[in-house]
Amino acid sequence: MDNSKIKSELLEMINANQSMVANYRHIRENYTLRLHGQYDEIRSEICRCIIHGLFQASITLTNHLLEKFMKISLIYHSAGFKTINENTFNDLKTHIDKFDNLELEDTINRACSVGIITKDEKKKLKEFKERFRNAYSHAEVKKIFKDAGSVNLVMGNFNNGSEIRPLDGVEAYSMIPFHGFMQQQYAKRDAIPYFKAVDEIVCRIEKARYPEVFNKYE
Repeated sequence: MDNSKIKSELLEMINANQSMVANYRHIRENYTLRLHGQYDEIRSEICRCIIHGLFQASITLTNHLLEKFMKISLIYHSAGFKTINENTFNDLKTHIDKFDNLELEDTINRACSVGIITKDEKKKLKEFKERFRNAYSHAEVKKIFKDAGSVNLVMGNFNNGSEIRPLDGVEAYSMIPFHGFMQQQYAKRDAIPYFKAVDEIVCRIEKARYPEVFNKYE
């Protein structure tokens, strides 16, 4: 297949997805802000997932950004890292061993105890840990559909319309055959505010750590 055909198909998909413009508007500020460091690639991928409506992928990658940022912030804080020199990488090895295997709960607690994040941020990140990181990374349906409650359904034979009967009070998390669509809709609702909240914390800490970088580029 030639490139012109592929380009035509891609443009057709883009034109058919009118929500891309709205999605981009929501995260444009995040997408265009560069931290001039290692997190830009991850942040850019998350933004592109959101732009293209890949909300479950966005949540999963935001989970990774959160865990990675917490660990590296602790490593840098412990090592007193600011700039690279000939001893940097050997020095960082020791500090990597301190934090690399920690659970997210531990990294959040430690980051707060040394002043990397505030108490309010600690509370918020622990909520995210349960609601998004554990829910999606561990595929825990009760946590994904925690606020879905129960619904009333009607069961029947779709071939002849007979045997119609109500099913009241069905817990949403138990409706596994419908979870594909349901989870997609939940992710669509949650992906953007989740990423923006995590990114706000990341950007605040990075700006405080490297003010000279941001003063130069802003």
